[in-house]
Amino acid sequence: MLLDELVTVIETLKGRMTQYQTELGKSEALTRYVLIDPLLHALGWDLGDPGQVRPEYSGAGGGLADYALLGDSGADKPEVIVEAKSLASPLTDNVVNQAFQYCFQRGIGHMVVTNGNSWRLFELLSSGTPMPDREMASITLNADPSHQCALKLLLLWRPNLASGRPIPASEPILSGAFQNTPTTTEPVVNPQPPVTPPPTGEGWTPLTDFLPENSSQPPHIRLPDGTEKQLQHWYGVLLETAEWLIRAGQLTPKQCPVTNNGKVSIVHTEPRHQSGNTFHGHHTLSNGLFLNKHGSRRRMLDYTRLMLARCGQNPVSVLLKSN
Repeated sequence: MLLDELVTVIETLKGRMTQYQTELGKSEALTRYVLIDPLLHALGWDLGDPGQVRPEYSGAGGGLADYALLGDSGADKPEVIVEAKSLASPLTDNVVNQAFQYCFQRGIGHMVVTNGNSWRLFELLSSGTPMPDREMASITLNADPSHQCALKLLLLWRPNLASGRPIPASEPILSGAFQNTPTTTEPVVNPQPPVTPPPTGEGWTPLTDFLPENSSQPPHIRLPDGTEKQLQHWYGVLLETAEWLIRAGQLTPKQCPVTNNGKVSIVHTEPRHQSGNTFHGHHTLSNGLFLNKHGSRRRMLDYTRLMLARCGQNPVSVLLKSN
């Protein structure tokens, strides 16, 4: 999928919303056909392939979901459920909570609620995390620049979402894809070449593939500069990676705040989230930035991947090994 093609689709959908506002506001079915289906298709989902997309999905426990997006062909459990509403329907807390209950009871990791114009993506399997902090992205097509919408919507790009651990795109990483959009004065950080993992016999696994559930203790870490360390805490993965990025000149106040969804800060110039809430636990890094170290082992790994991506680094360059 080319980003300029996605921007073109978004521009087309904006025109349709204006031209057919009355009809779309009255009909969920028409909203799905005119607005939602084309955008899912542009994001790599083949709506004619039941191995990828199943409309009116009936999972265990009854009830129907408007769309189930499957990670792999023939997978038994969807990666994400999409709840659709008509264009005029607001995405209220009640709508979000109903979709959440459906997904949570079935162990589905992500959900989207949309009326064709507003798109809200949530990560659900974060135990103890308040619902507002589970929101990974919120997009309103007719209110935001099309290229910014496209960047946020890449969370729903099939190769990204099907991985089960979608990584947000950021404008510094993808700036070359938009030749006609304004550029910032901040220099673009060029990604470093991927590091080839050692032979599997050594037990090293790229950060993107490491499963914390299979390790009872915090792992060993190998950073791209060759540094190895036995970690004492799971947040050490995030901490040691952040310190390597600082040494490499990649993590500075200019990159802050580093967030997972625009609300929850991972690294910031002060120990607080975008909402104003203070970190439940933090570590002061060597350059004075504040690291949010609160969360499960899975969340620490996810935060590390997001931080690396924000700094233009390939997450496979960090290697982990179980004890």
